[in-house]
Amino acid sequence: MKKVKPFKCHLFKLLFNTALTVISILPLSAQNVGIGTNDPSEKLDVAGNINVGGNLTVNGVTGQPGQVLTMDGSIMKWQDKSRFKNVALFTTSGVFTVPANVNEVMIEMWGAGGGAHFPGGGGGSGGYILGTINVSPTNEINVTIGSGGTGGGGATNAAQGGATTVTAPGFTFNAFGGSFADTIQFTNLIRYVGGGGGLTSVSPSNFRNYISYPGNPGTPTYFSYLAISPTVYRLLTTYGIGGVSPFSGNIPDFQNTKYTDENNITHQAIFSISALKFGNGGSVSATSSTGFQGGNGRVIIYY
Repeated sequence: MKKVKPFKCHLFKLLFNTALTVISILPLSAQNVGIGTNDPSEKLDVAGNINVGGNLTVNGVTGQPGQVLTMDGSIMKWQDKSRFKNVALFTTSGVFTVPANVNEVMIEMWGAGGGAHFPGGGGGSGGYILGTINVSPTNEINVTIGSGGTGGGGATNAAQGGATTVTAPGFTFNAFGGSFADTIQFTNLIRYVGGGGGLTSVSPSNFRNYISYPGNPGTPTYFSYLAISPTVYRLLTTYGIGGVSPFSGNIPDFQNTKYTDENNITHQAIFSISALKFGNGGSVSATSSTGFQGGNGRVIIYY
């Protein structure tokens, strides 16, 4: 005799199949999918490593050779590993116009060096700034290059180095020049003074995307005595040199020296001094009665 299946069994199958149908037609946008996790917190949540056999597309864009993924605010995007591919060098004042498709520039700048004073000492070097700002194409960035301070000697004073200034829409950077050296005459005393390093300033005051360093001071001229015997001494003069501009790659000038022996004969160690080292303070030479001029400032714009 043929058996008839209970009605409740048919009803259970009907309900089960209906539930599967409803689940299958739910939009995936309303679900989080987990791989290796039972509690996915994102649209796709993978607990483990991912191996991609093809290209990775982010926000509709496929990465190009040499690019890396970065966050621009809350948006992930492909970006060149080196953001700045071009350089504009300013050794004289001028204007930089932001090219098309450029939205960020990095500015590196040096103030001018202070002048040396004979025989007082070397001038201080200019201040240094490195900063990154946002810009728009066709924006103009005005660059003013500071001039090196002139040297002095005797009653003629040396001069402070000029400030290097960069002005962009909404931003102003100042790398001030180094101070001048001096010889200060008191009644019974002569004081030799090297110039101090230049300082920096950035506007607006709450801008933080930069680093800055003051310039390095110049060294004063100084005297020392060399003992030749218990009763004989030689007077050694070491002339001051200018401060070296921070991160410029410049090397300091060699110090000129001279001494007078027991027969009152003067001997000198003389090295060539250059006034062309940007941002450096001027130095003193044993063969010149006037200190050397400080180096001019400089600006590099990376874009």
